[in-house]
Amino acid sequence: MAVKIGIPFVSFIIPTYNADRYLAQCLLSIRKQRYPKNRYEILVIDGGSTDQTIAIGRKFRATILSNPSRDAESGKSIGIRKAKGEIIALVDSDNELVEPKWLEIMMQPLIDDPKIFGVESPWYVRKSDPSI
Repeated sequence: MAVKIGIPFVSFIIPTYNADRYLAQCLLSIRKQRYPKNRYEILVIDGGSTDQTIAIGRKFRATILSNPSRDAESGKSIGIRKAKGEIIALVDSDNELVEPKWLEIMMQPLIDDPKIFGVESPWYVRKSDPSI
């Protein structure tokens, strides 16, 4: 990663509701990123899950926040307000960052050009994914 300035602190914002089927893989993919572990936080904003979502979040050392409204947009808003990061990464609980350099790639345009305020992830597809 060709960093011209300090490495920005990133807040991963993940709204959840009964997401135990997917959340562990999502959080594992974040923890596998080639980005300094002390330069990001993971906020799981939960809408009252009744499954193992909160336990999974804690297992991966995510900060758990409550979302009384239960919808994803409110969860994102709560997470953004509580985030400590200079950069916000909105990730859905069923997303997986399939490349360990995903965060490095996403950060580089923001580091290179201070006029850029956001980037959108390209869709990475696993070889085993169907074509649709």
